[in-house]
Amino acid sequence: MDVNAVVAVFPNAYSRRSVALLARNIKSMLKSRSLRFSSVRRDGDVIVVDAHDPVFTSSAIGLLFGPERVAIARRTGTQMRELVEAITVTASSLLLKGERFIIKIEGKTVGYLPRDAELAATSAVISGSAVGARPGTESAHDRVIYAHVAKSSSYVSIFSDAGRGGVPFGTHKDRVVCPVYDGLSALAMLEALRQGHDILPTVVYSTSAAQTRLAKPVCKIVSSIPRAQTVAEFVRVSPVRGAALGIAAQKAAITTARSHRLKRVCIPTSPLIHTAEFADSLADMVRSASMRSMVPLAGAADLDSGAIEIGMGAIEKPKHSARGSLKAATETSRTRLELRVGPNMLHEALDSLDDRR
Repeated sequence: MDVNAVVAVFPNAYSRRSVALLARNIKSMLKSRSLRFSSVRRDGDVIVVDAHDPVFTSSAIGLLFGPERVAIARRTGTQMRELVEAITVTASSLLLKGERFIIKIEGKTVGYLPRDAELAATSAVISGSAVGARPGTESAHDRVIYAHVAKSSSYVSIFSDAGRGGVPFGTHKDRVVCPVYDGLSALAMLEALRQGHDILPTVVYSTSAAQTRLAKPVCKIVSSIPRAQTVAEFVRVSPVRGAALGIAAQKAAITTARSHRLKRVCIPTSPLIHTAEFADSLADMVRSASMRSMVPLAGAADLDSGAIEIGMGAIEKPKHSARGSLKAATETSRTRLELRVGPNMLHEALDSLDDRR
């Protein structure tokens, strides 16, 4: 890796007012993953991480919500000559034979326009290419070479990956108890996290198979939290299905909120999936407990892509409503676990649950 290589984090439009919070999240994420770094600092609207291992560092930062783009980049000066030279050197190591490329320069340039630097760099790359690389167009290209001019330095991307959207963790100070009993409720917890809330999962299940099936997305979701461990409640209930299971999960989440002295509970419904009657019944339960509800999936239009992201597959519309009498579910056991982030998090959680049966 180039000695001048750093990890450059570009906040999205919703996170630019919370850059300091995003920088703190980055530090917390790297410390919790035992990834060494020299500094995390701001250079204008860019967060620059001097890391000992840029590859693993960029992967860890890519789990966070808030960045628009995370790049391993070569740091250079802000003058046009320095920028064009750095782009040319970077392109020579990235471009393959016959590849079509475009160069995009963003940021605040002084003394020249980004378009002038793009043209100069494109010409320099073509003339210096030993593999016959050629310019492409916005609609037809094989590779994009990004460069961003910040306040004190410019950053030319060696590798760039899109961020996950959302806003930084901790944007909202309250913690949300999230009942998880199926794919949609797991997705609701992910969206609560994406919207900047801290979360407390309450996993509700009737069988061991359901416990394992739900633990997988929960562990994947909490991996995006910038700390080493997260508390989760695992609640076993008597066998019920459909709306009865959803109501049992909401009751379990309210109990969790009381025990942790929290006031906000997630309503894991979507107007694309459930009836307004069912959503109202869950919200009424929260209101009756003198707590506040949040509906993170309200207005969300693309549920399937989010479900695939957490490994739950496509969301299916249930064949139940909240009308009529429902079989009441009773809570048979409750276990509080510390989910410790790491490659064995899922197995450690399931082993702990087995040991406490």
